[in-house]
Amino acid sequence: VGVCGGWVKVYIEPQLEQPTLLILGAGHVGLALVKIASLMNYRIILQDDRENALENVELPMDVEFVLCDIADLPKEVQITEQTCIVGLTRDAQLDIDGFPALLETNFAYFGSIGSLNRWAHTKKHILERGVSQEKIDRIKSPIGLNIRGITPDEIAISILAEIIQVLNTK
Repeated sequence: VGVCGGWVKVYIEPQLEQPTLLILGAGHVGLALVKIASLMNYRIILQDDRENALENVELPMDVEFVLCDIADLPKEVQITEQTCIVGLTRDAQLDIDGFPALLETNFAYFGSIGSLNRWAHTKKHILERGVSQEKIDRIKSPIGLNIRGITPDEIAISILAEIIQVLNTK
């Protein structure tokens, strides 16, 4: 109650950290995810280890590109509880070499593209490197909601839908 006898309503809206999409791999699906996610309020970081990965590619203005190996990402990028890691690499060996370092971080979501066979192969080799089953189980593979998408854009939409679902249930 105010001095004049009136009422004042105060609306408080929490300011949460902007979610980050850390996209591993600048292939067809990675670039489709960049395009679609740029319509949302995400900080987008695209990683690739190939210097020519973005040849003839124009990224949206606010997308950050990191040229490094996946294993070096925790030194290059701050990974927080609002970071969604999206593994869209071209080769399971990149995942085997890089995922263990990312599993040491505190991310919100971690998904990896690939067939069940590729994921079984990747998981086996990560386990052999001494990563615990509990940590490996934090990776969702195959990635995305099952909408039966086949084009890069459709796969990107299924991935983004899954990320939205995860973030909205936290």
